[in-house]
Amino acid sequence: MTNRVAKSTARLFFALWPDAQVRAQLAGARGHGKPVAAANLHLTLAFLGQVESDRWSELSEAGRGTRIDPFNLRLDRFGLFRRARVLWLGPSTVPDRLTKLHHDLWRQLNSLGYDNDHAHFRPHVTVARKYNGPVPADSIDVRWAVSSFALMRSDSTPHGVRYSVMSRFPDPVNSS
Repeated sequence: MTNRVAKSTARLFFALWPDAQVRAQLAGARGHGKPVAAANLHLTLAFLGQVESDRWSELSEAGRGTRIDPFNLRLDRFGLFRRARVLWLGPSTVPDRLTKLHHDLWRQLNSLGYDNDHAHFRPHVTVARKYNGPVPADSIDVRWAVSSFALMRSDSTPHGVRYSVMSRFPDPVNSS
């Protein structure tokens, strides 16, 4: 008889994780559809899905191996993923440094065997779900000074999804 130990898994992703000030601005744009909880607002860089716990440290290494050059992100337009009924907020112009960060992170992840099956990167923050209306014509202008990104964990709870930061890059404690 073989003793098999069940490996723990978690849904993981890399994201730009806003500070409280940016989060408050994003929350102000959620007046449409079923708003995403303010605590869950983020911009996904790489969604990994269910990942076994024995791979988490290599993902942290991939994050540490990805350089981020600080940049300013301006989220100034609404968009809609009609099929998914998702309302989002995104930039009219994607900063080159955001594109580079996304590309460099995926280069690290590819070396670990992860495939980027979403080759077209459309940076956005989901602000509402179950949205059936037109794209809002509201004027919006959220300014975000980006200097880090995070490895995130997604847990389903009876009260909805809860996201938690597993690691930040660069690590604010060990940065010089």
